[in-house]
Amino acid sequence: MKRQLSFIKILVQLICDMTPPSGTHAPSIATLKTACEQLVAFLSNIFQTADEDDFRKQFDLFFSAIVNFSDRLYTTSLSVKKVNTLAVFQLFDQLITQAEEDYPQFILPSHAMALASVAAVKKNISQQIPAIRMALQEKHISDKLLTQLLKALQDPFKKDKYPAFSYGDQRYLLLFVNQLKSMVRDGRTKDWNKRLRQLLIKNNFNHMGIYKVLEEEIRDSLNKINKTTRLELRLLETNTWLEQLQPVHDLAYQPYADSLKTMLLKFSNMLHQHAVIKETADSTNTKLRLNLSVDELTLELHYRYIEKQFPYKNKKETAQAVANNISSKGTTDISSHSLSKFDKLELKDAAIKVYQRNKRITEMILRDFDL
Repeated sequence: MKRQLSFIKILVQLICDMTPPSGTHAPSIATLKTACEQLVAFLSNIFQTADEDDFRKQFDLFFSAIVNFSDRLYTTSLSVKKVNTLAVFQLFDQLITQAEEDYPQFILPSHAMALASVAAVKKNISQQIPAIRMALQEKHISDKLLTQLLKALQDPFKKDKYPAFSYGDQRYLLLFVNQLKSMVRDGRTKDWNKRLRQLLIKNNFNHMGIYKVLEEEIRDSLNKINKTTRLELRLLETNTWLEQLQPVHDLAYQPYADSLKTMLLKFSNMLHQHAVIKETADSTNTKLRLNLSVDELTLELHYRYIEKQFPYKNKKETAQAVANNISSKGTTDISSHSLSKFDKLELKDAAIKVYQRNKRITEMILRDFDL
């Protein structure tokens, strides 16, 4: 097998590299056709006589080689436009098609597709994208998700993609696009944003851009929740919804990465852990709690600093110390910047309260100590 492939490689190299007068390639092309026919016959003989493991090894060698030869001839025919080169490319294209038909069980999802076949799949997908975009817009799919989805459908065709576009990629994209088309043709009134997310998770569309959009949605749904118990309830609802979705076995946009469901569950569980840690930290907070507003604390700090009641070098350090050790009515974490601001207009109401409180305290001192 290796000797036959080496001979074919030399002939392909010769046809690609040389630019002879018209017709002088004929002997090389005839020799190449004969060599390919002998190679196919040799492979067929191995299939009939060898065990499955031995044949698989020989087939992998054969198939990888003819795909590489096809790619070399395809790229050369595109750039140089040699008639003879195109004719030889078609010879290998036929060999690939014959192998796909005769030995489909030995073509693995990880096998790279020939560039010409990839170009055909790309054209097929690209032609369907405008209609899919329009239909999903009519179903009011969120712009962020729609943008990432259409990008993800084209990302596998990027130049120099690693690993190269494979038969598994083709199977996944065509299957998913068909399901997407079935969804957009559905005229019923549904929550199509939710339905699309279910479709993505069930089909393990684990494209990182898609994951980031869904991650952001989970985070945004929690941002306005202040109480840990409510946050935990929302995360429980999210996890329950995710757990109920069962991805199709052995199907993935990226086969060697975590599933979309797994990534979202990990993120949701991480948020839950952070919420528990924060709740624990808040419950063990050692700050002195005062039933004063931030504005009232600002005035107390301002005038007591003037009276030199704090041993710090400046007002900024004083404000930071107060913020680190005291919590006010309504907030645990006070900004030292807020405590340092002295805006008379904003502090007017608080000044009245502080004045009245301090007046009452003064009156009690006078009374208690007969001053």
